[in-house]
Amino acid sequence: MRSLPGMGATLTAEFLATTGGIDRYASGDKLAAAAGLAPVLKQSGKVRYLQRATGGDRALKRVFYQSAFIAVSRDPVSRAYYQRKDLRARPTARP
Repeated sequence: MRSLPGMGATLTAEFLATTGGIDRYASGDKLAAAAGLAPVLKQSGKVRYLQRATGGDRALKRVFYQSAFIAVSRDPVSRAYYQRKDLRARPTARP
């Protein structure tokens, strides 16, 4: 865990305390759903759409957000990825 950008000793300890261990989740999708970061499929009749999840474990979600902010601010590879995604989402964004 500590080899991931943005995951220091404190965030790794919080992650392990919150999840009880990574082996509890069958996949990354299950972990994202537990944190409330995965979109939720809503459907009614023939209409289907994805909606932002409102639930999830707040402590686990905070660990993910904190690690992402730290990675973007300190890791050049993460920063470049974020800037590419930001420009794709907002073409008028700053380079």
